[in-house]
Amino acid sequence: MPETFTPILCPVKGNPDISISFSDGSRSEFNVFFGLALLEKVSAQKDRPEFKMLLGRLHNMKLSGRELAKRFEVSRSTIARWGRALKSGDMKKMEVAFSGQGAKRKLDDRMIAFIKDRYRALHRSERNYNQLIRAEVRKYHGVSISSEAARKIFSEVRKETNASSDGSAPGFQDQPDPLSTLEQPNPCESLAHSPANGEVLEGSRNLSDHPVGERAWFREIPEDTPVYNHHAGLALLHPWIEQVVSQTRTALDRQTICQILLGALNHEQAKELNFSSLKDLIGPALQSLHYQRSRMDLLATPENTFRLQAHNTRLFQTEENDWFYFDPHSPKYTGALPLLKGWCGSTHQVEKITNMDFVHDAQGNPCYVEHADNYYEMRHRFFTCAANFHRTQDDPNRSLCWVIDRGIYSLETLRRIRESGDEIITWEKNYKRNGFNANAPVGTTTFSIPRNNAQDLRLYRFEYQETAWERDATFRKIIVKATNPNHKTIEVSILCSDQNISVEKIIFALFRRWVQENDFGYMDRHVGINEMTSRAHQNYNELAGELADRPVASRDYKAKKKEKTNLEGKLKTNLLKRKKTVRAHTEKKRAENTEIEAVKKSIAQLKSRTSSKKNDPALKTAQAKQARLEKKRDKNKANRAKAAKKLRTNIQEQNRELDKIDQALDTLYRTESRLGILTGQNHVRLDYRRKAYMDALRIISRNIFYKLAREFRPEYNNHRDDHVIVRHLTRCAGLIRKRGETIEITLIPSMEFSPQKREIIVRFLSETSRKIPELHPRSIPEIKIGLYDKKTDGLKFPI
Repeated sequence: MPETFTPILCPVKGNPDISISFSDGSRSEFNVFFGLALLEKVSAQKDRPEFKMLLGRLHNMKLSGRELAKRFEVSRSTIARWGRALKSGDMKKMEVAFSGQGAKRKLDDRMIAFIKDRYRALHRSERNYNQLIRAEVRKYHGVSISSEAARKIFSEVRKETNASSDGSAPGFQDQPDPLSTLEQPNPCESLAHSPANGEVLEGSRNLSDHPVGERAWFREIPEDTPVYNHHAGLALLHPWIEQVVSQTRTALDRQTICQILLGALNHEQAKELNFSSLKDLIGPALQSLHYQRSRMDLLATPENTFRLQAHNTRLFQTEENDWFYFDPHSPKYTGALPLLKGWCGSTHQVEKITNMDFVHDAQGNPCYVEHADNYYEMRHRFFTCAANFHRTQDDPNRSLCWVIDRGIYSLETLRRIRESGDEIITWEKNYKRNGFNANAPVGTTTFSIPRNNAQDLRLYRFEYQETAWERDATFRKIIVKATNPNHKTIEVSILCSDQNISVEKIIFALFRRWVQENDFGYMDRHVGINEMTSRAHQNYNELAGELADRPVASRDYKAKKKEKTNLEGKLKTNLLKRKKTVRAHTEKKRAENTEIEAVKKSIAQLKSRTSSKKNDPALKTAQAKQARLEKKRDKNKANRAKAAKKLRTNIQEQNRELDKIDQALDTLYRTESRLGILTGQNHVRLDYRRKAYMDALRIISRNIFYKLAREFRPEYNNHRDDHVIVRHLTRCAGLIRKRGETIEITLIPSMEFSPQKREIIVRFLSETSRKIPELHPRSIPEIKIGLYDKKTDGLKFPI
């Protein structure tokens, strides 16, 4: 049977005698004819190079670009590019033109195979394998690629390995992941026990026992060889860090605490640290910020956060405290999410805020914190926070005395605190400063607060009288006249439900509340308590089962009430304006009539003169003035009537509008669901799970640092910069040498110390070295910490 062809391109006048057809039986090939002679057979697939070359040659033969684009369904610009590449004769240009759209591929198959092989060889043994492999590609192939491009190739390798069912890559599959030695959830356990009271907490994810024993620190230090370490000063805080980690048994907790103490207040700032030095100090450390965040997300359960808070409480002897400070810290939220608004102390106005309800001990140490939005007010949140703080105590049933500066005042709330078994000390609200009885007995007390050093004391004097509170006689009311060192006196009233605590302690507790306020600023600057750890959030319709709904004034009712209030204000203004206008119009009318009567009297006198001429100029002037004044009076009268009518009309309209609003208010629901309002307005609440866990570590870090700083304070006796000195010592570099069972650490500070300061610091380091084994929860090698002296050590720095 003869073969038939379907024509695709036929010769026309002015074009070469070229025609192209493809067979009816197979439309996958073109037959190219010159006249009746078959020149070639070309694939009809558009991605084949012979197809592209054919169209390029046809373009170079001056065939119509429009016709070629129409027949072969390829853009004219692409055909022209193919033709130019063929005409140039340059192999590189042809390679670029025929390789398809888009930029030229950086990596060919050979380079990709090289990257995959190097990934299989390095990813188990090198933490920074991505960087190393990209450096090798740049060195051996002259191509620079991004970490993301490399990551995609690595992902392909993992998919190929997972899809392999015959174990074709045992060397890749069977090697253990070094990260698996760090903490991971134990799927076999579903319950966790609270260390505070042994209560079983359901739904928790326990942590595996990563070895954080006595050999975790300094285990990578070689014998009798000095090793330069960028974070050697961290060893000063060694025992207190281990007091916490020995309880949590979580290596990431230790690493995060160390990072915060070194100034990395969040995960992103950790990239500024030297992880090789950190590894020499504390053992295994995660360098990848992604893995740190993912591990933190795994650990950040409410149960684990509570455990950290309980361990933090045990850093101090809280059972010896007579009182605790409670105060919410409400930093401004500057993001775009529609959070609930509340009072922001830093800006002194209503803002979008996040609430952190803190508990501090009498010395100003943060013991506990809970995170919340502004759905519940402080008086409601206090009882939840107090109940949870009780659970962190060795004796959860112990009665605690709460010192609260503001926001808690109401008779119902004060009575509820006392009924719960706790006590309360707070200010009396709206005290008029008139309760001090000059004829009654007066008690006096003083206390001194050191300022710049232990000898620089500021004396505060207090006069007080104690009575029963008139609203509830079971509460003590203490009227205090307080005089500061500048002899400024104020009078305040203090309420206390505790009948046993002395008046001096009550006064001292409330007037020393600034130790908690100051700590908020300190934690913000030095441990990043205001840092956002996660931007995850939840809509309130998802939280309906967790939050107690309550009726609030409905939006429509509030809007109508506001409209009524505004309209009533305008009506009051108009009524007052009408009253003033009537008085003003009466006075103006009287003045105008008086002036006209005076002119009339003048005219009468001029007419009465016998000597007056008929055309007396003075008489004409007076008469003209009378006419002008009467005309002006009539015009003003008309204007006043018009203004009065307009004002009267406005008042009548406003009265009618008020009647309509009152009728509308009678038909509206006065209350509606608060959750319904928040859902309708698309409000959200931040997911505080990860921030709560990270903040617990931040508070622990703050308290660990204070443990050391309080040891240094009496030695240095300069309260202005003792924290700066200690912070610098704990963050400075140094040399670490292991001599048998002794670890010698020589700190190399970048600060210059005077001989007197240097002597104090050397003595302090020596004393701290002696105490470290005593404070450490386990037996450890002897540690000797000294200060570098270029005169005696014989080394030159910087290294």
